[in-house]
Order: sequence, then structure tokens, then C-alpha cells
Amino acid sequence: MFLVAVDPGTRFLGVAFFHEGQFLSAQTLRNPGYRHKDVDRRCYELVQELARTLRLAQVELGVNEAPIIAYEDPEFRSSEATARSVESLYRFCGHLSQWAMARGYRLHRYPVGDIKLGVAGSRRASKDSVEAVLRHEYKLHDANYSDHAWDAISVGVFHLAQVRVKTAGG
Repeated sequence: MFLVAVDPGTRFLGVAFFHEGQFLSAQTLRNPGYRHKDVDRRCYELVQELARTLRLAQVELGVNEAPIIAYEDPEFRSSEATARSVESLYRFCGHLSQWAMARGYRLHRYPVGDIKLGVAGSRRASKDSVEAVLRHEYKLHDANYSDHAWDAISVGVFHLAQVRVKTAGG
């Protein structure tokens, strides 16, 4: 199983790669079109950057199978002040889903609170708490990833746990 875990954003995107249940790498992609005023254009550019990165990773890792895409489904309660950025993020998630489904990739999305609960034991866990658990459990003490990449790693870890639960009959 080749898993691509994504922490969505409209300017930066966290991406983590897992193969056969093992964490391989993580990175943060910067949207090459983030200055576009058109939200859909920004979303399109970032999905294309993800597609390029995925192709490169498959070549570098020697993985020929279709990826499973898992991403963090944002749980925002927008106020008038944040409505525009929230809408952009949800639009990006729509673009990501359509891109994955059009290619026949299996797609999973998980609420942020569920990921935090599954990784760090609390729906209200801070980013630092989630990162600390991941650093310890995956022996990534010296890893220097952005918050976006750590979030993507947490999505991947949570997805793999869900797979294990289903496989065990839970």
C-alpha cells in the first residue's frame, strides 16, 4: 500500500509518504500560483504541484502502484473575518478530491479532531503535542519538518491505524 497523506492548505501543503505501513518522507509544498486572486486557479496550481511531487516520489521510491490519498478535512467554524480563507481551503479540498477520484485513487478524509484524538489522545491536542508523539513513536527526534509536514504525517499515521482496526475486524 502506497499512502500519500496530505495536510491541505491554499498556500502551503504538507505531504507525507508511507509504503507498506512505513513512514518514508515528508515535505511542504509551496503553491506556485498562490498570488493568483482566483481561488480556483490557486487550487488548481497546488494540486498540479502535488501531482508532480507524487510522480517524482514514485520514481525515487520505485513504487508503481496507485496511491491512496488521505487528507485532513478541516473543521472550521467561520466567522465573517475568516470566511474567505475557510472557503478557499474547502475549495482546495474539493479540487483535491476531484483530482484523486478522476484518477481512480482511493480517497479518505478525516476530521482534524479525530486525527488528534487518534495520534495524541485528545481532540484538543496542540500541534506541539501531536508532533512530540510522532517524534517519539517514529524516532524522528532530529527531523526538521514544517507544521504542515507534521500534520501530514499525523494524517498518515491515523489512516494506517484505521486500516489496522478494520483489518483486525474492529
